[in-house]
Amino acid sequence: AGADVAPLIVPIPVRGVPESLAKKAGIPGAAVQDNLGAVLGHAGVAEPMVLLAHVLQSAKPGAKIVLMGFGQGADVLVFEATEALAKHQHPLGVQGWLARRKPETNYMKFLCFNDLLDIERG
Repeated sequence: AGADVAPLIVPIPVRGVPESLAKKAGIPGAAVQDNLGAVLGHAGVAEPMVLLAHVLQSAKPGAKIVLMGFGQGADVLVFEATEALAKHQHPLGVQGWLARRKPETNYMKFLCFNDLLDIERG
């Protein structure tokens, strides 16, 4: 049942869409997982798996996790956390890797690194 779901992972960066989907599925709004947009940005095709890894770090046995993925269609995966999670070590986890990040704020470097602008190396 929708009321049993927590957390709900919806990697859509548009504000309000995850909550709207939750409501239509009968899932409490409080179950919607933060998409980490403020610290992660948009991770593209990897985003659903990054968010799942993040959720699994703190999931309790018995938790019903729903992961939605969107592209040229939609996928919905349902997981139930087990006791095995308690035995798994998370050396850094998603938050640890995000804490180690080195953001690039120079837009010209971004353009060059992504081959969107030719640069004369001299």
